Amino acid sequence: MLRKVSSHVSQHLHRRGVDFQLHKEWNSDIFTGAVIELAQLQDVAHLHTIPQVRSVRRVTVYDGPKVVHGFVPDGPSDPKLPGGDRQSTHVMLGVDKARERGLTGKGIRIGVIDTGVDYTHPLLGGKFGPGHKIAGGRDLVGDSFTGQNAREPDDNPIDQCNGHGTHVAGVIAANPGDAFGFSGIAPDSTIFAYRIFGCGNSSAPDDVIIDALLAAHKDDCQVITLSLGSPDGWSSSATSVVASRLAAEGRVVTIAAGNRGAAGAFYSFAPANGEGVISVASVDNSEALYRAFMLQGVQHDPMAYVFSGGLLPVHVNGSFPLYAVSNDTSVEGDACSPLPESTPDLSGYATIVRRGGCSYAQKQRNVAARGGKVVIFYNNGGVFASGNFVNATTAVLVQDADGAYLVDQFVKGVSVSVRFPDTDSLTAVHSETGGLLSEFTTFGPTNDMHFKPSIAAPGKNILSIMPVNLGGYLVGRGTSMACPHVPAAAALILQAKGATASVGKSIRSLLQTTAAVVHSSKTDETLLQTVAQQGAGLLNVYNAIFYETTVSPSEILLNDTANWRSEHAITITNAGVAEKTYRLTHVPAGTALALKEGRILPEVYPVPLIDAPAVVHIDKETVVVGPGRSVEVKITIRPPDSLDPRRLPILSGFIQVASADEMLHVSYLGLGASLRDAQIIDPTSLQLLDAAKKEHDGSEVYTLRDGDAPTVKFKLAMGTQSLRVDLVASSVDVWHIQQIVLHGKDTFAAVPTVGPIVDATFVSRNWDETEGLHGARSSETLTLPSHFLDGTPIQPGEYRMLLRALKITGDPAKEEDREIYITPSFQVVSSK
Repeated sequence: MLRKVSSHVSQHLHRRGVDFQLHKEWNSDIFTGAVIELAQLQDVAHLHTIPQVRSVRRVTVYDGPKVVHGFVPDGPSDPKLPGGDRQSTHVMLGVDKARERGLTGKGIRIGVIDTGVDYTHPLLGGKFGPGHKIAGGRDLVGDSFTGQNAREPDDNPIDQCNGHGTHVAGVIAANPGDAFGFSGIAPDSTIFAYRIFGCGNSSAPDDVIIDALLAAHKDDCQVITLSLGSPDGWSSSATSVVASRLAAEGRVVTIAAGNRGAAGAFYSFAPANGEGVISVASVDNSEALYRAFMLQGVQHDPMAYVFSGGLLPVHVNGSFPLYAVSNDTSVEGDACSPLPESTPDLSGYATIVRRGGCSYAQKQRNVAARGGKVVIFYNNGGVFASGNFVNATTAVLVQDADGAYLVDQFVKGVSVSVRFPDTDSLTAVHSETGGLLSEFTTFGPTNDMHFKPSIAAPGKNILSIMPVNLGGYLVGRGTSMACPHVPAAAALILQAKGATASVGKSIRSLLQTTAAVVHSSKTDETLLQTVAQQGAGLLNVYNAIFYETTVSPSEILLNDTANWRSEHAITITNAGVAEKTYRLTHVPAGTALALKEGRILPEVYPVPLIDAPAVVHIDKETVVVGPGRSVEVKITIRPPDSLDPRRLPILSGFIQVASADEMLHVSYLGLGASLRDAQIIDPTSLQLLDAAKKEHDGSEVYTLRDGDAPTVKFKLAMGTQSLRVDLVASSVDVWHIQQIVLHGKDTFAAVPTVGPIVDATFVSRNWDETEGLHGARSSETLTLPSHFLDGTPIQPGEYRMLLRALKITGDPAKEEDREIYITPSFQVVSSK
């Protein structure tokens, strides 16, 4: 078959005179394909016309992952390590109870596709090869691989220059019993490491990731995990397709949902978009890490603080006795006015000031006017986060209760001073946002309304291991840190229920239906967070294993209003030995408004939620199910009448199924608007730029040589399945195209064009740089090439560029299903 694939494609390309190089081909039960480099981009059109070629996609390059916002502990007694139960994540996920039942992942093989693993770390066994914790794998690229240069593969997947894969492996399988009190979720599982990133700023193209996925499949890994991804919005990328096929075969495939929560809804990542793949969102750990200062003169734990330097220490030498501006801990406007003349010289004190009433800056300046150099603000019920401190003084913020304690000691005349150490100065405290969705975790759904993300796990303030030469331990954040909790949980389930393909296929459903739903905040009467960010909720592996009840399906996909599916059925199965009575209720999540009011661009984080739930009718609100029996309950879900479809409201929630001792749910997701009506191209962003990248004023002429060409710049407000850019005569305008549609020639081919210059498929949307989301994805730019896609040179003449973006769910053959934009006219002249 390999020979047939290569000879079939090569034969057709040679016959057409195409200059190409065949880099790689695959032929397996999972995936048949090839990587082909074309000498001329325009020759991609030939690939589409070769018989039996089903899809042609440009190679996607994925940026290499890094452990973000981390620190290296100094040792087991380092105060920066979480206190009490250091495995707070285990408690959040029910791992502690599963481990009490003897579940450790023994006998389960987990493939980790990442930066490699430092297997010399004691918690990973110290050795590599059969019989060891890190039993196999391969380095597919080599240390010096950047994503663009030659690969130097070998059989040793060690990583001692990045650490991301080691951190992931530690969350999954680190041995217990070390001095830190840390262990992985499935410490007896076996790891196969597939290194796809080099050292430094490495990236990995599609084909390397596909190689790793197929290698993990060949090595019989029951679970495969990838903490990587790139914004895509569609479920059809090459890596997504391969991951989907592995999942369909019964392999558990878990992939990080991505760290672009700031970009808003409809920004899902590949390859996590794959159907059947478990896409993992992040919630905050129940414990958070902060810098702390030491108290002298009293017995007290280090006191946590925040300041503008994040987890960096405050650099203040010496000890400072306390001075409180006010003895009243409920005072409003503390230090908002100049301090009284009776105030002593504050240069040697740590001045205590209550937050609120005016800006931090105003308070700091008033303290500085009395010589103050160090200010300890204490909270007044607001968010415990760094404020807009100025350089008038060194300033930190402590929690309400801590500030009240300091004031109380001052009032009592207790001789207390504070010291800000450079090292050993972090502490773990209960996180105010513990269990809530992390601000960075990416929103779904996909552009074709698939349910992403699938599930959530802790991904902020996560303690795990690092390469020995990089410090051995580190606390990090990101969906990369959330993701490995899920393959480890899957290993416990496979150990408990049997490592079969049928169990593997059931794990996504087991985790989703037994998860805990997540609120949007900790305040009373708060809405549940949209399923488009939390998935089915925070996983609980103990419930997934030991609940006697199962419900299916785990997801109800309602689609958009133009394709709405209102009638559904839920099957409840009682695998216990006694009859159970279940009550079914509708638990709505907040309806997320994906687009800004009065605009076509997506809302950025936090995506606003409104209390406008779907209308749900449950056929039987109470059912009795005998042991070993199943009952089907019909559900009808419709969008409410009150929604504004122009804001693309995302409806979601849960059908809760509760017995006396178990609580499960089925998650649903739909759109209270027609996706076909969503505008794709932002018309206010369309610009024609000259060769100097300045606004084209109509007087320029272009030779299309050495960069002398016009550039069209535009923004995609939503993703599109087909983006086509053609050159048309300068006489063609939007009116002419509209006449073609009106006169019954509503076909894409009926539009008169000179030739195509771009024909892209499955394009994701852009960011909104007006919200501070600057970067390579803030807009699209296309500089006019010298040739059409078929290789024909562009001749001198008067032209425009015609942009056509297919509306979501639109028919590619119909011109009316495409948005149309035409640039101003410009002239191409001969360079001779």
